[in-house]
Amino acid sequence: MDRKKQIEKEILELRTELNAITDAEDAPKEDALVGKCFKYRNNYSMPEMESDYWWLYAKIIAKRPDGGLHVFQFQTDKDGKITIEPDDFHVWQHFDHGYIEIMQLEFSEAFRELVERMVGFSNDQ
Repeated sequence: MDRKKQIEKEILELRTELNAITDAEDAPKEDALVGKCFKYRNNYSMPEMESDYWWLYAKIIAKRPDGGLHVFQFQTDKDGKITIEPDDFHVWQHFDHGYIEIMQLEFSEAFRELVERMVGFSNDQ
């Protein structure tokens, strides 16, 4: 085996070991997030005014067997476009950057309002 292949093999073995250590360190953090709900002040690039922002809602559904999190999320953007992601992938660190933890009730109410808008139903009618 030439030197380059030997080094590549050693790096692969070390990377595999490092990934196993990182996964073990991340597991408790991922476990602690399962079932929690969040909202995030979302926008498109270069927002200019408050109306350029909207809430993206996320709920951590489960851990993925291969690492990361199953996340259900939805939003209605500033133009009224509705996006629902029933099984988005995130890593736990994602929720350390601008996400605000909310109660299940707030998440459920926001989703109920979204569904009502989609079907054109309102309790006010």
